[in-house]
Amino acid sequence: MHIEPSAVVEAILKTPIRNIVGVPDSTLYPFLSLLEKRDEMKALIATNECEAVGIAAGQFMATQVPSLVYLQNSGLGKTIHPIATLLHNEICALPFVLMIGWRGAPDISDEPQHKIMGKKIFELLNVLNIEHKVLEPNAENIEADFKYAYRFCLEKRQPFALVVHPRLFPKEKNKDLNAPMEGLNRTSVLKILVELLPHCSMVSTTGKISRELYEIRKEKFSGADFFTVGAMGDASSIALGIELGLNSKASQRSKPIMRLDAKPTVVLDGDGAFLMQMGSLVTIGTSEANLLHIVFDNGCHESTGGQPTAARKVNLSKIAEACGYSQVYQAEDEKNLREAISQALKTNSGPKFIHVKVHPGDIKTLGRPVETPRENTDAFMKRFV
Repeated sequence: MHIEPSAVVEAILKTPIRNIVGVPDSTLYPFLSLLEKRDEMKALIATNECEAVGIAAGQFMATQVPSLVYLQNSGLGKTIHPIATLLHNEICALPFVLMIGWRGAPDISDEPQHKIMGKKIFELLNVLNIEHKVLEPNAENIEADFKYAYRFCLEKRQPFALVVHPRLFPKEKNKDLNAPMEGLNRTSVLKILVELLPHCSMVSTTGKISRELYEIRKEKFSGADFFTVGAMGDASSIALGIELGLNSKASQRSKPIMRLDAKPTVVLDGDGAFLMQMGSLVTIGTSEANLLHIVFDNGCHESTGGQPTAARKVNLSKIAEACGYSQVYQAEDEKNLREAISQALKTNSGPKFIHVKVHPGDIKTLGRPVETPRENTDAFMKRFV
């Protein structure tokens, strides 16, 4: 038995909640997909979960009505700082209703990055003193659950979490993101990068970029790539750490060597991940790291169903330029891309940035790495021994 997403929308409408903010999650896809078509509520997609609960806090101060904050349980960890230091009822008492997609639930196959949070989500909620309830597939009265959550928030001035079981909603086919479109194909771009950067270490962001890169490499798995299976937004920071570490090792040798002719560490990022941890761009841009940061911009959170990102309304290249990247390029076709990579490899003048516009859609038979994250990590680390 499942609950129709329309029943959840109607349940929310039976409460005074009208402001909804969050970060997309595939467990919540049927609900979020329907939400896009309803105009009774104001729904906003935040770049990260900290931002989402901050917005909810402000909305409560302005309206005295709790907002609904939706997120994946992996993102719950990110909210600890604002909840524990500001929003908690022992401090400012700024409440909101949490709607959390339960990834990594017991006895349900899921990706490895959800293993820990899938088991620890309730311990974490308890540590934060957040009352909660699991919305099971056989839930009898969704309307009563949302009404209770709303009243609890208002009366106690603290959050209440509704944890969405992975089987709550019936399976729904995602938007057709493989329809013919103008622009570069992500798989084709990855093949060009593998061709032109054969000796570079690559750090790819979580999601379909890593999965497609693995698909291209899997016949010759060599440990050349680090697939960031979780930690959305951290791929560029990991790459910066690699470069700083390599420079530190070089400087500690009895006869220090300069790495001026070294190949750059390459970051393969997505627009959603880029926006989620944008503060890291300043750290990278003001460093002298030999880092090549390539952002695949399809304007959406493709892995969770194609919800739009703010990249559709901002210029990512200008952001990178303003953050101090030494060279910034835009690639809208294969010729531009090849020229940008050629230019970026000519000098070691600090971090470079390539903004690649791609259209949504992936390899139809896209698989997942057969190696464990630990095996991938150990193989990658051998490059630096």
